[in-house]
Amino acid sequence: MAEKEYEVQKILELACAAQRVNNGYLKEVDIVYTTDGVGMSYRYSNKTLMLVSTGAQDWVGENHPGMLKIIKSDVEFTEEIRQYYKRLAFSVMASPENSFQVELLQLLNTKMMPRAKFGFIACLPSTYLRDKSKTDVARQLRKIDDGYIAEVGAVLDDKDCELIEVKWSEKFECWSVMAIIDNRLATWFSKRQLLLGPCVVIKAKVKDHREHWQTKVPETRLNYVKAFQ
Repeated sequence: MAEKEYEVQKILELACAAQRVNNGYLKEVDIVYTTDGVGMSYRYSNKTLMLVSTGAQDWVGENHPGMLKIIKSDVEFTEEIRQYYKRLAFSVMASPENSFQVELLQLLNTKMMPRAKFGFIACLPSTYLRDKSKTDVARQLRKIDDGYIAEVGAVLDDKDCELIEVKWSEKFECWSVMAIIDNRLATWFSKRQLLLGPCVVIKAKVKDHREHWQTKVPETRLNYVKAFQ
């Protein structure tokens, strides 16, 4: 008997729905606890939500994960992902070292897919957000001026800036912030999560100068940063 196949578009939309429901990508089941440490409920992996919602996996017993419902934003997100990787098609095929992107492009150009590919598609929305963030940051850094914002030890006061990347650092257990100040690159660590976009650095001190590890752009590192949004 031939293996059952599933419509690629529908599975992509379900992956976006799972990303929305879980507020990100969850690889394995997560138990949600109450404040006193008692297990309260479960958060199921994105893949499991997709499998159950298509009937590709039967569920026996209690704690059913629930069926994903595709809404308009999921369909729009799916199209956004398709368009992004479609624009990368030429460069990927010209330099096919990235096996993930090669396989992804092949899958996006087919109509049906096997159950075995559910895990591959489940992580795609999260992968897309990371890839797009890197692309956006690289594009913005190509436009900035060369040089540093101020000398090491200088104090910055009331500086308008644009936050272009805010991501959690497991190593330092805080938020790593990348910003453009006076059209030059600045970075710092923050205990609270800041949002991408306009920001005011009320006060900061220049810690040191270096080159950004990835883009080699001159980077002014700050500390003692007080920022307001």
